[in-house]
Formats: sequence, structure tokens, C-alpha cells
Amino acid sequence: MPLPSISSRIAQELSVREAQVTATIELFDGGATVPFVARYRKEATGGLDDTKLRTLDERLKYLREMEERRAAILKSIDEQGKLTPDVREQIEAADLRRGMRRIAVLDGEGALTAALFLTRKGQLPPREWVAGQLGRTAASGLELLAGRPATPQADRGPIVCVCLGVGANEIGAAGCAGAVSVADIGKATGAGTNCGSCRPAIARLLERRLGEIGEAAA
Repeated sequence: MPLPSISSRIAQELSVREAQVTATIELFDGGATVPFVARYRKEATGGLDDTKLRTLDERLKYLREMEERRAAILKSIDEQGKLTPDVREQIEAADLRRGMRRIAVLDGEGALTAALFLTRKGQLPPREWVAGQLGRTAASGLELLAGRPATPQADRGPIVCVCLGVGANEIGAAGCAGAVSVADIGKATGAGTNCGSCRPAIARLLERRLGEIGEAAA
């Protein structure tokens, strides 16, 4: 379902009629300032006061910026021939009160090709999880818009292997499961198998974990 227009969203946020918002936007687009509109154009705006006019102006700029970013991403994906109108409409969501908008773009096979998360208040989804879904079809549309898996995942700990998003806790768990070398960790988790810059850190973590295992067994 297509999202409401900018004027409709602002009207809902300010609890005023959309016609008031539309008339005010036309004045702003014509070069009128908030003080001018508040003092000399009350009849045109339906009596919007200075506070609501300033809020309207701020929200208008913000929502238009979001629309521009959204359009740029969709245009880029469309030029690659990976976007269809039906899919695009199904994976957009917005929270008007928080100024949040989320878009996930899928290709013809259902794999994530792009994602856009914008918010005026609140937190953004974990970047690592979202990036990990690119090119994959595993996550559902609701998970992509939520920015997290439906089933909570184990805490990976601080990221050690940035290339593959492997955390310290995952490396430690591999050590407990029998990994005794950096190569073993690579086979179990993939960590250290790409650029290799994290291998010294993996070795230190593995040495510490093996030491802890040894002490516990003593």
C-alpha cells in the first residue's frame, strides 16, 4: 500500500486539516517565511500559529529530504533492472510520530538488494545484521523492515572479523568446541579467511580461551 502524501502525514502529526498544510506549503514554496505567514497569511493557513508553522516547516524539509533519498535509491536499483512496483510497495513502512521510514528493495528472486532506514527519533537497526542480508533471501519482509531477525540471535560479542561479521563470543565458542588454531577458527566461523588482518586478534582470543579451558580442567 502506498504511503500517505507529505501533506497528509504532516496534517496527521499536527492534528490539523490537510488543506491547511497544503496551503501553507504553497506559501513556503513561494518564498514566504514563517514569521510572514504567521502574521499576514492567517486566513490562508486556517489560523495556524507560529509554533505549528515552524514545526510544519521543519517536518516539510525533513520529509522531502527522505523522499529524495528514497527516490535516489530506488532509481539506482531500477536502473539495474532489479525493481518492480509491486515489490517496492510491499516493503515500505513508516512511523509518522517518530519520523521513521524504512525501505527494503528486493530483486525478482526475493533477495535484498538495498535498504534505507531513516529516523528522527529512536534507534536505527543494527548495521551488521542488515548488511548481512544483502543478496540473501532468508529474511522475511517483516524482518527486513524491522531490521532484525524474528528469532533473537545469540550475542556475538565485539566484532573481530569485520569482513565476515564474526564476533569474539563466536570465536570463543569455536575454541570450546575444539578449535585449537587460527585455521580451525577459520573453518568453523569463517573469521580470518578473507583479508587476514584479524588473525592476530583471533590468535590472542583463542590463546586466552584455551587457557581458560585448561584452568577449568585442572
